Amino acid sequence: MTILLKTLRASWLTILLWCAGIFALNLLLVQAFPVVKSLFENPAEPLPALLNHWLGSGTAWESLSGFISTILISQVSIVIVIFAIIFSLSIFAREERNGLMQTQLAKSISRKTYFWQKYFALVFTLILLSASYYAGIFVGTIILGDTSVGLADLW
Repeated sequence: MTILLKTLRASWLTILLWCAGIFALNLLLVQAFPVVKSLFENPAEPLPALLNHWLGSGTAWESLSGFISTILISQVSIVIVIFAIIFSLSIFAREERNGLMQTQLAKSISRKTYFWQKYFALVFTLILLSASYYAGIFVGTIILGDTSVGLADLW
């Protein structure tokens, strides 16, 4: 079995839970759009300038596509970056801590091949995570009943 498959097999539960969590997070955030929209339509007080700059203008929050691009795409996607950092550190640290890295490198596999297979395991996992990220948004818009946002708007 290749290093790539061993890495994915060893981390399958972590990958599954992260994908499910990202899917649920985006699904629930899309469901919060009507409440957020009503808050921006009738604000009790104007937002401070810094907060207004961070959240975007109120006009971006009037449509679901504006909400998705402002919050879900630009701000919440930092979760994927955090996952990439944590996962890439853990796939190497776990094997080094358990003494498996020396065993793997003692076999007839080059260090370059070992690294690239670990890297492709990370890339494959990030593709799965991104797919669940966008699937959560897409299913959320379907549940919300807004047909104005399609897959093309998410990219």
